[in-house]
Amino acid sequence: MTTLKDWTDTVRLGLGLDADLDEALVLDLARETAHGVARPAAPLAAFLLGVAVAQGADPRTSADKIIELARDWESGRQEGVTAGE
Repeated sequence: MTTLKDWTDTVRLGLGLDADLDEALVLDLARETAHGVARPAAPLAAFLLGVAVAQGADPRTSADKIIELARDWESGRQEGVTAGE
């Protein structure tokens, strides 16, 4: 994980972001989305998490919601999902 941590720190510093990034949160979200939906959905979900957080959403709450949606998708329960649920 050193290379991943070093890369994350390099990008974080390059973008001028705070050090309180929860890498495990993003990796968990990506894993659940890749397995529950499709591999290409993982970076998109991570991007959408970033957009939500940039708009003031809580990172943990938002990630938990995306993970829940990915699990629902995998089990076929995605019908009826609406914005703001």
